[in-house]
Amino acid sequence: MAIASFGLSFLAFILPVGIASVVMGHISRRQIAKSVGRQRGTGLAFAGLILSYLQLAVVGLVCLAVVVELFGLNRELDRHPDARAALVARFKYGDPYHPSAAQINQHRQNAVDALHLIAVRQSEYLAAHPDEGYACQMYLLESGASEGSELGAHLRDSRYEIKIAQCRGNRENENRYAVTAIPRSDFNPPDSPVYCLNQTGIIRKYNDDKQTNDMNIAILFQHDTCPSQGEIVE
Repeated sequence: MAIASFGLSFLAFILPVGIASVVMGHISRRQIAKSVGRQRGTGLAFAGLILSYLQLAVVGLVCLAVVVELFGLNRELDRHPDARAALVARFKYGDPYHPSAAQINQHRQNAVDALHLIAVRQSEYLAAHPDEGYACQMYLLESGASEGSELGAHLRDSRYEIKIAQCRGNRENENRYAVTAIPRSDFNPPDSPVYCLNQTGIIRKYNDDKQTNDMNIAILFQHDTCPSQGEIVE
């Protein structure tokens, strides 16, 4: 037991091992003392106890320092509830700037869901405002597309910049709109697709730089609609 105590003492910083080393050290010293010289190993047992107690003391000090630090951090977060909420969200959902594959897929699904909802809202808006035509501002589609609205939630959770990039009034053959969804670089990888929706209700996805550039040129510079080479999203 003295030899075991000495051997375990080198790993005494692991709490269960340290406790075992101390217990064996004390038992072995007691047994050696009662043997009246028939058993040896007092030195090994004593060395095991010294090493174990030193390491356990260091572990105790480290734990105490951690507790004090956490207590101070908790008091600091009490003064800054926004920082506490952000920290809780980071633990719960992970680092938003290094999203997982599941989070990336969820961002894309939320973007598509937002575009589907925008298409529905645009049809409803046109029916309610036939003389005005489609809505050219996002806030007209649903309660200002606020954070608490269904559309606002999809816009927020998509981590995409979704906006009405092309809109014309109810003039002959020009009653149309185009909505683009551009991935935010701080939440999505560089190869994330770009989406485009127009008055047909069709959502198209553009997967490479050339397709994305063609879409930007068509909508922003040529004042056209979503290019047809994009993949249709059901």
